[in-house]
Amino acid sequence: MAVLPELQEVNQRKLIRSTIGVLCNVREDHLAEMGPTLDDVARSLCRSMPVGGVCVTAERDRLAILRAEAAKRDCELVVVDPESVTDAEMSGFDWITFKENVAIALAVADLLDVPHGAALEGMWAAPPDPGVLRVHHYRVDGGGLRFANVFAANDPESTLMNIDRLRAQGAIGDPLDVVVNCRPDRVERNGQMGALVPRIAPRRVVLIGEPTRSARAAIPAGWQDRVVDLGGHRSAPELVRDLLAGQDGDWSLVAVGNIHGQGELLIEELAKLLVATMEGRG
Repeated sequence: MAVLPELQEVNQRKLIRSTIGVLCNVREDHLAEMGPTLDDVARSLCRSMPVGGVCVTAERDRLAILRAEAAKRDCELVVVDPESVTDAEMSGFDWITFKENVAIALAVADLLDVPHGAALEGMWAAPPDPGVLRVHHYRVDGGGLRFANVFAANDPESTLMNIDRLRAQGAIGDPLDVVVNCRPDRVERNGQMGALVPRIAPRRVVLIGEPTRSARAAIPAGWQDRVVDLGGHRSAPELVRDLLAGQDGDWSLVAVGNIHGQGELLIEELAKLLVATMEGRG
């Protein structure tokens, strides 16, 4: 979790001292610490490359920077091709992931002399991270709700990629609402999620947490009439009650921003709906 560039280098050179590193991609996250530009972010992340070791990446846009930084560290840069992972191999996962991630993991396995098939079988069988992208189905007020927790995607590009993937697979559909959870120590990210609203094109934009104005101010004027502000410190039952108020029929909901605070309460309370639904089915 080293964010500051200096700490990234200390983490690698003094503590972990890895021989194989992974630099998944360069995205608009933690710009205040690693930016302000994406080129700066790329150079900052490269400070965690193992000197004399190997670094595996799926990054394309700033590959020239990564190559130059790797050369400074006598580090072999292994660039994966997401299309080397087949659709059949992706179908073995019962949660939603991306070919870039699987290609990176397979490249690391190959460096460790783990056979391709064994590596895939291990990934398919492994319990997913608690924050893995899934779509949960709830029955609420006579309608059906499809809920996707996209909190783990911290930057705008990753957030949109996840939502587009869910739409393309038919896992979520219209009408689609988006929940933006705001945090006082992530004001920049709050604004990034607000600015993303036109590209998501939701029916409603529900703001929770605080300060919600940091997200609302970034939402273009033409979308302001879709905003529902549920900001502040609310109890979990109150939060979900107000979120579901007036909704009927089948609809979808995605949660973006950052999970801590009101986002955690939302997830926990919605999970109770799933338990209640399962118990009701007997």
